[in-house]
Amino acid sequence: MRPETVAEVPSRGPFVALRGSVFLAGRKFMLERPELMALYWSKLPAAVRAEVEALAVGDWVSRELLETHYQTLDATGIAADLFVEQGRFIGARNWGTLMLTLARLAGALGASPVLGAQRSPQLFRRHMRGGGMRVTQLGATHLRVEHVDFGPRLAESDAFVSATVGAWVAGCERFATVTEHVVRERSASTIAFDIRWD
Repeated sequence: MRPETVAEVPSRGPFVALRGSVFLAGRKFMLERPELMALYWSKLPAAVRAEVEALAVGDWVSRELLETHYQTLDATGIAADLFVEQGRFIGARNWGTLMLTLARLAGALGASPVLGAQRSPQLFRRHMRGGGMRVTQLGATHLRVEHVDFGPRLAESDAFVSATVGAWVAGCERFATVTEHVVRERSASTIAFDIRWD
């Protein structure tokens, strides 16, 4: 199969903000793990604690605050696998219902994660300001996801990259069993990863 772009949001310049509902889903994941929340809180700079506590679902979380948040998570020293799980939790809470509905509606047709990926631009635009994304189908059961213009500090963050992968895995899992997810690129301009399924 020749590579085929199945979804794309052209970059709208540098990523600048994330919807508060996505951030708060990640915080809920941590609140359900008191040891993780305590460790995070002990390392979060005091100057941003009030801002983090005041965030609401409809707010926009600035890239600068998001960078501080993810650098703090990186500083906890917790394994990347936990952040993949956090991303899966975030994805299920924010996009799971839509993906599950699509999977049920298309179940008789043998739908795959490609169907969910085709709806991803709508979700991206609703939850992100700036940046862009592209999903390319590389094989019958193989997607490459690229997030562009998110900046070097987020690309360098293991917690951010792992949570982003996890959110995509959650969407794909509504359609099929994910067998592999591998990060392919982390640069100032691109975070790219592959997802395969059965």
